[in-house]
Amino acid sequence: MARRGKRGNKKKKVLFWLPSKKNAADGFDVLPYNFTRIELLKDRRKYKQVENRCGAHAINNLNLIGKETLVSYEEMDLKAAQLAASTTQKFGDSTGNWHHQVLQRVLQDKGYAMKAEKNGCVFKDHMWLGAQTEGKFLALGWLRSGTQAHWFCVDADCGLVIDSAEPGYLKHDIAGVLKACPDGVSQVWRVCRL
Repeated sequence: MARRGKRGNKKKKVLFWLPSKKNAADGFDVLPYNFTRIELLKDRRKYKQVENRCGAHAINNLNLIGKETLVSYEEMDLKAAQLAASTTQKFGDSTGNWHHQVLQRVLQDKGYAMKAEKNGCVFKDHMWLGAQTEGKFLALGWLRSGTQAHWFCVDADCGLVIDSAEPGYLKHDIAGVLKACPDGVSQVWRVCRL
């Protein structure tokens, strides 16, 4: 979103991974190219961002059972409440913000598994995710505030990065992954049948 400065000049939104003198001076790792947007596809349904329910949107955008909705908000809320019943930890709130265990359990009930993609105890990063040529992934991206994160999915089989907060689709490459999570990937999970 462009904002206007004191004299009416438009200020561009800064994408920290794009090449610029400021990003280079600030020490950001940058890419030599920009993301590519792909129009909506007729044979796929795209779920758009509603409140903080990106976890459910990311699962449904993977297109695991075609255009049909795989998980509902109610299922996610119910699973979050079940997990929270035995502990003081929160697994979600009234607007979403679901913990990864909620996504894992709901997918497990539907016959799918979320397998963590790690190097030892550290999750793989955007470079690894952008280089995959097959598979379906759920990824949790960092936000600059450090307090919240955003779920999106990657369908490497179809060459798509699907972010419920973005119009259309993004081409699956490193730039597309970073467009979905400009501050990097914090967790990556491969989704497959049990």
